[in-house]
Amino acid sequence: MDEEKRPSLKDIKLTMTAIVQIDSTQVIPGVSAKYLSQSLTGKTFRTKIFLPRFHGINYVGLIIGPKGIYQKKLEDKTGCKILIRGKGSHKDGHPMSVNDNDEQHVLLIGDSEERLIEARKVVQHVLTADETTRNEIRTEQLKDA
Repeated sequence: MDEEKRPSLKDIKLTMTAIVQIDSTQVIPGVSAKYLSQSLTGKTFRTKIFLPRFHGINYVGLIIGPKGIYQKKLEDKTGCKILIRGKGSHKDGHPMSVNDNDEQHVLLIGDSEERLIEARKVVQHVLTADETTRNEIRTEQLKDA
């Protein structure tokens, strides 16, 4: 794809689903029942942010970071579970999940809408970052690794 035909990063409009409450007994691959049962409010919420396409940027790597360190740091910062789901995210040897047929997305799971809103802002910042900010994030990731 020509560089001229690619939309500007400033024009990226992330597609997100509404924040919905889910049953804490629901099984979500990659999320332990212990995590869901530790919800302070007794409620669990989730939302999805679909990853932009055709920008030549490895968004998954940017969110996960080396050895998953950046993903864990974002989880600690927001208090939400951050997972990559959708086409191309399935690991061999693991059972397929319902989300594996969706477009690739970030699945956010938390115990309050407020935490999910904060987590969504943090993930949006990473996904819509300009080249300078992405380089700063990568530098931070390598320092932490």
